[in-house]
Amino acid sequence: MASSSQTCHPAPITRMFRGMQTLRDFIYLKVQSFAFTDAFVEHDGVGNSVHLSLRSSFLRQGVHNAVSSISLAKLAGQTDIPLYQHLEVLANGTWPKLTSLDLSGLDLTTQSSIGSPSCMEQLCRGTWPALTALNLSHTQLDHAAIRYLTEVKLPKLETLNLSWTWLGDDAAVQLQRAQWPELRHLSVRFNLLHAPAVAAFTSSWPKLRSLNLRSNFIDSTATAHLAQGQWPMLEHLDLRTNRTDVWQLRAGLWPQLRTIGLDLSSLGSEGASWLLAKWPGLKIESGGGQTADIIVIS
Repeated sequence: MASSSQTCHPAPITRMFRGMQTLRDFIYLKVQSFAFTDAFVEHDGVGNSVHLSLRSSFLRQGVHNAVSSISLAKLAGQTDIPLYQHLEVLANGTWPKLTSLDLSGLDLTTQSSIGSPSCMEQLCRGTWPALTALNLSHTQLDHAAIRYLTEVKLPKLETLNLSWTWLGDDAAVQLQRAQWPELRHLSVRFNLLHAPAVAAFTSSWPKLRSLNLRSNFIDSTATAHLAQGQWPMLEHLDLRTNRTDVWQLRAGLWPQLRTIGLDLSSLGSEGASWLLAKWPGLKIESGGGQTADIIVIS
């Protein structure tokens, strides 16, 4: 989309940025006419379209300073505008108020051309000092992609979703290098994780409160590593659809644990009784649906 040559008067710009609530929780680029890297189209309230070039430093700074939530998830499968063009904007400048970024379902391994940076490499050049939630689920994250991700300083990141990303041990081990001191919620469900990945997690993220490892390859060895996790604030742990060794969990030092997800096949009545004895009031969830069964042993 070509930038408009229409003259932009200060009044429409001022009105647009005066009511910045309209840009909060905005889904960027859901239609082709909203070209992130080219022009922003906004109505002035009386039916006229005002075309504002995002190459303008004033406008770019205004958008950067206003937006608190960006979702590109609806771009998945669309080809109107190349993904790398959208990510170029996210990677440029500082977004001081951006707290939530949703990139789920996007192909972040693609390149704009042979020899050019991948989408993930380009994206991770961005600066998001206030980001608290990052959703990369249903993407494909290889060793290189995770390396780029861990190089991004996210001092306020609390929630990270890496579910359904084909994440393997070699890539996952790199996560311990990340500078995310405030991480509280990590979901890596439906991936390819074994004992090495779990061992790497145990000394990371001391403020972790929920860890979702559902549908990986958590066996007895991995469970033993898991029990060494230094997470005194851990409240929720999901190990369903794994070959978890319940007895290995007895070494876990998680005084705040409130819920744990386990398959009945790996639990057994004795395992349930033992878990409830160690953590009184613990809710044990089983089942594969959205609503899990709650096991209560009296």
